[in-house]
Amino acid sequence: MKRFLTIGLLLFCVACGNADDSKEDRFARVRFTEPEELSALQTTEKGASLDLTLLGEEDEVFSQSVDLQYNDEKDQYEGTLEAFPPGRYLVSLNVDYINEEQLSSISRKATDDAPLLRKLPIARFQLPMDIVVGQVELILDVAAKDFSFDVDDDDDGLFNLNEVLAQTNPFSEDTDNDGVRDGVDAFPSLSEEAIDSDQDGVGDSVDNCKSRPNEDQEDVDEDGLGNICDPDSDNDGLLDEEEDVLGTDPFLADTDEDTILD
Repeated sequence: MKRFLTIGLLLFCVACGNADDSKEDRFARVRFTEPEELSALQTTEKGASLDLTLLGEEDEVFSQSVDLQYNDEKDQYEGTLEAFPPGRYLVSLNVDYINEEQLSSISRKATDDAPLLRKLPIARFQLPMDIVVGQVELILDVAAKDFSFDVDDDDDGLFNLNEVLAQTNPFSEDTDNDGVRDGVDAFPSLSEEAIDSDQDGVGDSVDNCKSRPNEDQEDVDEDGLGNICDPDSDNDGLLDEEEDVLGTDPFLADTDEDTILD
């Protein structure tokens, strides 16, 4: 994705004000700075698309989406929005995840009749825009800071981008079917785990010290209580704080190796 630092909007019109309000094709030219949060993904895994939805029309719903193609020579993304009428539209520029292998896997995990996914929006910029009679081009230039990651297709509290990075299902609010929504599940891909009270990456069901982070789970005396929570880590009869004062090793039951516990 090419990088640019400004945000702007330019409407290019031919014969603006013409009374003819018939539908016509309009060419989109788009430049944007890619948000740093997307750097974890390969360039080949990302694409761009443009959506337009007519605003303020209760009797008529009109929308259109076009995949944008990168023009290396002109250093911009391009696409043609086919015949649509003038009006006030909500324009959405999407950065899409387009990894075919993972999207295919997601599709298979959805319903049996789910269509094959080609793209998944992971970042979005939106603004209302007036499309006028005779306008033949839309030119958009967007800064990285103006993108939002609040794109959550399954409304589970976990944004699409986070679901992609965590390899969870962005179309299922409970990927592991454990009864806990992905957005509040500490382990959304593990049905046997959902809570991590101390946020050390070890689930409460097996964590030997749930109240204090101890990713290593060290337990010198193997009593089931992690060293960080065990007042007498080596089970030698002296509390760890007493050993600190005495200068003995709180993780070694016989510091001087005389066969007598400290």
